[in-house]
Amino acid sequence: MYNGIGLQTARGTGTNGYVQANLSNLLLSKKRVEYNSEADLRRSEAELNRAPNEDILQHQRKRVIEMKCAEFEMLMEEKNRDRMRNALGLSDDFVPGASMKNLKKSDIVGAALTEPVPSGGDSLLTTLKKEMKGKSAKDKVRHCIWSCLTVK
Repeated sequence: MYNGIGLQTARGTGTNGYVQANLSNLLLSKKRVEYNSEADLRRSEAELNRAPNEDILQHQRKRVIEMKCAEFEMLMEEKNRDRMRNALGLSDDFVPGASMKNLKKSDIVGAALTEPVPSGGDSLLTTLKKEMKGKSAKDKVRHCIWSCLTVK
């Protein structure tokens, strides 16, 4: 027996009669945190009022720019879609991709060039001629064969 706690004898109990001390109530005093100094108060307040992460703010700024670009792209597609549909002779109930197999490459190129291409003074034809002059005869043959194979 220890301070009146436990068995009087350990005989017949199958134990050695050891009684452990209850230390659970001693842990409460260790967990208690007291903020006494100004530094502790400032530290706890800083944890509550943290500055925002600069990487997250930068990502949000980029996302806003990306959304503006997407809206502008959709606006430009809406403006140019009617011009392209009229040039190709498509109706308003046309489903994209449904009949593209039937179109020839020359029809698509012709529709894209219905409006003159803005350039720095050179027309498209003169630009192509300049590019062809720079190529050797071997490159010209390769280009001709490649264009014949891709016109299908």
